[in-house]
Amino acid sequence: VKVIVNEQTGDLESIFDKVHQREVLAGAGNQIQTFQDQGQYWDAWNIDPHYAQYPLEETQLKSLEYLETGPLRWCLRVVRQWRESEFCQDYILEIDSPILKIVTRVDWRETHVLVKVAFPLTVANDFATYEIACGAINRSHQEQEKWEVYGKNWADLSDKSGKYGVSLLNNCKYGYDAQSNQLRLTLLRGATW
Repeated sequence: VKVIVNEQTGDLESIFDKVHQREVLAGAGNQIQTFQDQGQYWDAWNIDPHYAQYPLEETQLKSLEYLETGPLRWCLRVVRQWRESEFCQDYILEIDSPILKIVTRVDWRETHVLVKVAFPLTVANDFATYEIACGAINRSHQEQEKWEVYGKNWADLSDKSGKYGVSLLNNCKYGYDAQSNQLRLTLLRGATW
């Protein structure tokens, strides 16, 4: 994998799959997106189906620093500010690995805010696949009631041929949403109930 990072925003400009000789991203990746989050009925349990109509301001890049540049591993730290909160993300590439790891730590000081991270992709399909207990499920993102869906440790968007796909793997978040060529992972919410 070859990665290019925008030095002005900290977003991923390019993830190039060397094995399959193709670009993975269709636009800036790892975009931290914030939305007003008042909940629909219960503050901590429901996400308003119209949250996307209430975007908030973008994060501001605070610093970008290489922590490691060795022959076996590279690590780039990107720190972003959003209001009183701070996002610290390490982009980690290891030799012979097809995986770009993004380790995220947040000093969160906000309420009633929904935070997602977006990855626009060069693959497209009418559904995404999500890990669930004891298996996986395909879910159409054309249905209006699918603005947020459960996925245990991964979500995948593969092209219609099924020969190429991109997966988001994670170890602690369970909310996703997908569009025909984008996967987003919900990072956190600022509920007060």
